[in-house]
Amino acid sequence: MGRRGYRNVIRNSSKQVKTIKETLQMQICFDSIGAEIESLTVTKIDRNLIRIEENPIFTDEVSYGDIIRVKKIKDVLFFQEIIEKSKLIRLSWILTKEQTESNQFGLLKERITDVEGRWEQVFGGIFVVNIPKHFKNEIEQEMVRISKTI
Repeated sequence: MGRRGYRNVIRNSSKQVKTIKETLQMQICFDSIGAEIESLTVTKIDRNLIRIEENPIFTDEVSYGDIIRVKKIKDVLFFQEIIEKSKLIRLSWILTKEQTESNQFGLLKERITDVEGRWEQVFGGIFVVNIPKHFKNEIEQEMVRISKTI
């Protein structure tokens, strides 16, 4: 398992110390037979608990920000259960190249960031967002506008 990320300490003016957790790249399997193994960025909480730092492609059950229990067999972590769901909801769309290169799409990505959400563009045309639930309708309506105009 490779390491990605960093460990750092931040000191602020009130002399408080905050440790930034290290992110790792880990192999996680979401089926019981080991057929769907995905390399994901995670934050290790303890031996069997990790926080998912990106959206898995092979499952919709787990999303960015979820804390999950895993069981390690050899170098692969097998998903066992969700301990805590993210406060953000996950939505996804398949888009054309023209849609992903449009000004409207760029503005939508900015809006998602503005509402403290996050977005990922996978394989060029798979667009996955994690947003606070109360912005769901707004983001879905904007995606409909983008798909109709482009």
